[in-house]
Amino acid sequence: MIPVNPPKIFEPKTQKPVRSNLPNLTEETIRARTKAGDTPLHRAAKNGQFDLIPSHLLSVDLFMVKNNEGNTPLHVAARHGTLNQVPRQFLARETLTITSTPPYATEYKAQTETVLHIAALYRHGDQIPVEFLTPEYLCIEAKGYGETLLHYLARSKSLDLIPQVYAHSEIWNLKDRNGQTPRDILEGVIEQEKYVAQCRSEPATEKQKEKLRWFGYAFGENIPKGQASDAIAKCVRDYPEKDRAYYNRPATEEQLAQIREYNKHPDYADEPYYDFENEGPLTYGTAKDIIQEWGWSEREREHEESQKEMDKYSNSPSKAQLALLKESGIKLDSTAKITEGELDCILSLEKLPPSEEDLSLFKQHGVISFKGDGFAAYAFGDLIRCFGGSAQDHNRSNVNYGAAGEAAMRDPAYQKPTLSRDWEGVVAFTWPKSKIKEWLRSSQLTFQR
Repeated sequence: MIPVNPPKIFEPKTQKPVRSNLPNLTEETIRARTKAGDTPLHRAAKNGQFDLIPSHLLSVDLFMVKNNEGNTPLHVAARHGTLNQVPRQFLARETLTITSTPPYATEYKAQTETVLHIAALYRHGDQIPVEFLTPEYLCIEAKGYGETLLHYLARSKSLDLIPQVYAHSEIWNLKDRNGQTPRDILEGVIEQEKYVAQCRSEPATEKQKEKLRWFGYAFGENIPKGQASDAIAKCVRDYPEKDRAYYNRPATEEQLAQIREYNKHPDYADEPYYDFENEGPLTYGTAKDIIQEWGWSEREREHEESQKEMDKYSNSPSKAQLALLKESGIKLDSTAKITEGELDCILSLEKLPPSEEDLSLFKQHGVISFKGDGFAAYAFGDLIRCFGGSAQDHNRSNVNYGAAGEAAMRDPAYQKPTLSRDWEGVVAFTWPKSKIKEWLRSSQLTFQR
């Protein structure tokens, strides 16, 4: 019920040389497991060291062993770009079409990615043997969005790998759950890349220039936004102390003026929103947080005002609403006391276009390809907030929101959220903290505004 177009595809990582004891393996130690359930083959797959393992010890059953995350050594190899190092006799139907079985797979009974899907997802489709690029295999669906292997190859711009003999096959008409064909996805990826390239070519913002000056980074006044973003990211990585000092410096006059304006609000006539006399001077970082909190407060005030006009929706959720939530797999936090009216407002977003506010939030966080309705946008916006993003000037610089969103949407748990209230009392979708951390770990730093 929360379909959105996966915003990003994972970029491959370069492999670093790693010292290894793989040449000393025996028939007994090659089956040893770590606490994570990994075997020596899993380690070899990650580090690209299959050639170090004595060939006489390898067998098909070793390539079928799954670790605690439900991945075989071939899933790991597909992800890290070492599938082409696996001896050819072990790249067979039974090993390449085996699906990963993460802990949630049994509960949700969802089909997950095969080795072939993982290879395509991480832009290693060129390592898939050509005999597995036939309609029989290209039509295999993965979980979540019902995307086939062909959709995955389209998302990684690898459709040129498909043999020309299948150029007019019906497989090109296959649609995922969003109604997109592989070629539709390719067009979306190309458009997204154009948008990102355009954004990166725009002039750097004054905030970017200000931070570059703080780090003492020399740049021309015409520096583009993308180059400035990359430079800031490198400075933050190389000089974390300087970055901390940036946020610990005194608040700017602009920030102070904005907060003083908040104190004039009628709601704070008796007690200021921020008491400068008793709470002391503000740092840049603290002032930034206060300004963000004000935005959330404004959202809450608007929400309360609209609720006053919805007295008829003050009842508990109706049986029909509860049945719809149960059918959709969405849980309701019983302690949040969400009303019928609040649920009606959210559920009514289905089949309506996303709000401009949500679309703006997505673009500010690097997500520009969105195909869901208003309901999906509401949920995805809450996911971004769970990741720590709320506004363009308050992004978490170490999060690739697109990649983190991709990880979330590829997990069946994303379709099983809980409707609760956030810290301001606004009804919002939430997911287990462990899932949020897991999805964040899948993100990569690629663009910092």
